[in-house]
Amino acid sequence: MLTSAELVWLLAAVAKADHAAFERLYAATRAKLYGVVLRILRRKDLADEVMQETYLKIWNSAGGFDPASSSPITWMVTVARNRAIDQVRKADVGFADYLGVGPIFATPTKPDVAAPMGVEGLAAVRAISALPILAIGGISETNAAETIAAGADGVASALPELSEGSWTDSSRFDSNDRHR
Repeated sequence: MLTSAELVWLLAAVAKADHAAFERLYAATRAKLYGVVLRILRRKDLADEVMQETYLKIWNSAGGFDPASSSPITWMVTVARNRAIDQVRKADVGFADYLGVGPIFATPTKPDVAAPMGVEGLAAVRAISALPILAIGGISETNAAETIAAGADGVASALPELSEGSWTDSSRFDSNDRHR
């Protein structure tokens, strides 16, 4: 990663439409920004799309960056985060009936996905989405109530603990107890 001063210089050059500076800026920051976007969206295809939008916004807005207000990486992370949140909001006004969100907890059934988002990540999605949320990934009898309390409208699990007949008292997971 380049120093903050180097990133400031690159953003100033990008503001003057310097393509080489933009390539260096992209190479130096893409991993960090992709991590931010992927953590919010949880899908590589959506994250790739948002990354394109993010760097287009950076290209078009670099002249508005003020190093006295924030560090360059903070400014770029904010651009990326806002684009990812916009993508989540699109689902709310698009054709989605609900959001499947996860993995919430580590699970052996999803070894190839991003790190678990935890109930904090679930609560963050709840804060920006009015759609019903189905939480998936590592849900068990011991953490289902916590998951519902964090904002899920329902849970799904492939774990044996939640197989048919293993828990039937749905009153333990009353959605009225959820914090929004």
